Amino acid sequence: MSHSDYELKVLAELEQSLSEQDPRLVDVMSRGDSVSWWKRRAWRGVAGFAAGAIILVVCFTGSLWLGLVGIAVMTASAFVIEQSIRCLVRATRSTQKPESD
Repeated sequence: MSHSDYELKVLAELEQSLSEQDPRLVDVMSRGDSVSWWKRRAWRGVAGFAAGAIILVVCFTGSLWLGLVGIAVMTASAFVIEQSIRCLVRATRSTQKPESD
């Protein structure tokens, strides 16, 4: 369903008004939700770490090389988790409104 010309004009006026009143909000909204993106990346790192631990436990007794692959996966996932948490904290701080005294 398409919008009428009147509706498009009203939406354009609202967008212009919002960008004049709160440019920071417009900037944050136009960048997308970086907080949820970093959360998803951190959880993927946790899943990768768990998968590496499973590979290590299951395969280490049978094959030393597969055990080392598990350790490598766990190490890489730990770096992903650490980086994601740092960026998540930074993104959370940038989206919060600063306190005024």
